[in-house]
Amino acid sequence: MMASKGSEIVSEETTAEHNIYSSPEKGHTVLGLDSDTPTTPTVTRRNEQGRPEAFSSTAIEILCIFLMALATMLESISIGALLVALEDVSAAFNVDGGQLSWTLSAFSLGTGSSLLIMAGIADAFGRKKVLLAGYGVFAIASLISGFMKNDIAFDVLRGIQGLATGAAVPAAIGILGSLYRKPSRRKNYAMACFAAGAPIGFVCGLVIGGICAEFIGWRGILFFLAIIYAIACVGVFFVVPADAPLTLKEAKAKMMEQDYGGAFLCLTGFTLFVFAMTQADAAPEKWNTPYIIALIIVGGIFIGAFVVYECYVPKNPIMPPHIWKCVGFPICMACAALGISTFLGTNQFFMTMYFQKVKGTGPILTTAYFVPMAIAGVCVNIFAAMTLHIIPGRILMIMAQCGFLGASLLMAFTKPSTIFWALPFPAEILSVLGADLVYNVSTLLTINSVGEELQSRAAGIFNTITMLSAAVSLGASSSIVSTKIVDEKTATRQEFNDGYHYAFWFSVACSGAGLILSFFLKLGVTGGDEKIEDEESE
Repeated sequence: MMASKGSEIVSEETTAEHNIYSSPEKGHTVLGLDSDTPTTPTVTRRNEQGRPEAFSSTAIEILCIFLMALATMLESISIGALLVALEDVSAAFNVDGGQLSWTLSAFSLGTGSSLLIMAGIADAFGRKKVLLAGYGVFAIASLISGFMKNDIAFDVLRGIQGLATGAAVPAAIGILGSLYRKPSRRKNYAMACFAAGAPIGFVCGLVIGGICAEFIGWRGILFFLAIIYAIACVGVFFVVPADAPLTLKEAKAKMMEQDYGGAFLCLTGFTLFVFAMTQADAAPEKWNTPYIIALIIVGGIFIGAFVVYECYVPKNPIMPPHIWKCVGFPICMACAALGISTFLGTNQFFMTMYFQKVKGTGPILTTAYFVPMAIAGVCVNIFAAMTLHIIPGRILMIMAQCGFLGASLLMAFTKPSTIFWALPFPAEILSVLGADLVYNVSTLLTINSVGEELQSRAAGIFNTITMLSAAVSLGASSSIVSTKIVDEKTATRQEFNDGYHYAFWFSVACSGAGLILSFFLKLGVTGGDEKIEDEESE
């Protein structure tokens, strides 16, 4: 009887290509696998709860997941730490407005431009190797940038930090995806812990940035990050399962198979486009500056050429076109882009500016204001881990977009006299609700849409979309705010407040569009059958 049930499960899974989610009413696993993905059920002892064979103990498994979560922290901890110290960075380099936003945008640009390329390299040559390189380069770039006296050199190093992040994130997701091959509750827990790295990292960054800016100096932030990720390199080397052996002949063959044309078009197009979007606010004639217009047009042409090229030319594309045919994937990515552009691209930056410019808080108090986000982030990820096999992904995505919309609306009505608990506090909670639910749903959908050999590339697509949308959103919202705040050195608290409202209304528009799209998603639950299989096997 047991064998009969097991064979029915295998048969159903192997005949459903690109069936990303099945209906929750049937109780089946929803995130289906690509036809190339191993589909044999892994029956494990219940006391191990399906722990991957690569781990000798649960403690090692937890440590490995923590080291992977440090990859998502790379983005948030770096941005959060410098975000709270922007006033000190501005004074050190004598820059403001659009030039100051490059402190954050250069990082996002480096990350977004390199994700797809690095993801392909990780899939081909080994994810552990790429993860080690990512952490190592980030640590070195952080150390060197701490000594920089020139803002341009500093921004270049921030871009290199972004490149390192672009290598680490898809490699880490690919490692988790290959370790937890089948949709399961254990995989949900692992991915929720991984996703928790973003909000926790952001608040840890704020705490680190606040303490350093207040007592040591803002450059101490960079030295601290260098130490953290140098230690992480050692941890990855000893804890993360080794890559498959690769001979020199195999390495040369894989080098020949790489999609260099796609890498060139992707890197060039996204770099030019995002540079123009971010630099427009600091350009002499803003959006009417000739080189800004030219860069946007040329960048757009390269991006269009990249999409066409990936569909028809390479045998081993860095952006597998078939992933866009998976049920729900295009709309899910659009929702994620709109939501994350609201969260990272606009709200977090201008909420910090609201506290510092309008409320007049210092680094430490600004940090304290953001601490509830860490607590909320942990709670939301626990909620996601416990409910992904119960609540359909479509409902979770709608909840996420409502969170983004609610947060933006609340901040759009703030005043200089508004107390923290009245509007900013619930806005922070709603923002985290949106960000973490989007990340959990989108990541699980992405890595379960392809076979094991393409895990990092699929993750690269998702993270490229979100990071580039955040960079574009930050550039666009900064330009919108600059139309209201002409001179930041002489602007009053009320003028700052009114200018920031423009950015928050921009977020309302983005999150509103995301909410409308989320109603058209066809995503169900994930990881609901594995516990039943384990119980029956006993």
